[in-house]
Amino acid sequence: MKQQRLFGAANSIAPNIAEGKGRRTDKDFCRFLYQARGSLLETVCSLHLAVELGFCNRPQFNPFTIKPAP
Repeated sequence: MKQQRLFGAANSIAPNIAEGKGRRTDKDFCRFLYQARGSLLETVCSLHLAVELGFCNRPQFNPFTIKPAP
């Protein structure tokens, strides 16, 4: 798993949505939304693999599970 691929997938989600929104037809917009969804799923999969392979631990992967200090 390459770090560049993870960043590439993560960084293409919002631009795909923005580009699709700028298209003239709903069909084009949907196509870009599907591309953004694919990039999102690739990002999530890569993060799961990073945890499973020991590149990061679960709290690093999911900051929403970290409880704030009292």
